[in-house]
Amino acid sequence: MFCCIYFAGKNVTDEYLDGMIAEAPGPINFTMFLTMFGEKLTGTDPEDVIKNAFGCFDEEGTGMCRNEVLGVLALYG
Repeated sequence: MFCCIYFAGKNVTDEYLDGMIAEAPGPINFTMFLTMFGEKLTGTDPEDVIKNAFGCFDEEGTGMCRNEVLGVLALYG
């Protein structure tokens, strides 16, 4: 959990993680983690900004990005 929150730009302390875990209504499975993680994200870009950013990689104008392009982005940022 630490890595995901840290790389999303949050200041992660033991107290922050303990607080997040305490907020969970039950065991934290993957779905619960994603839900909690999404609720904690603030300051993210609006949807149109994200769509425009991905549009830079839509070479054919289909509204889709090729897997190869996303793979390179995931690997090298």
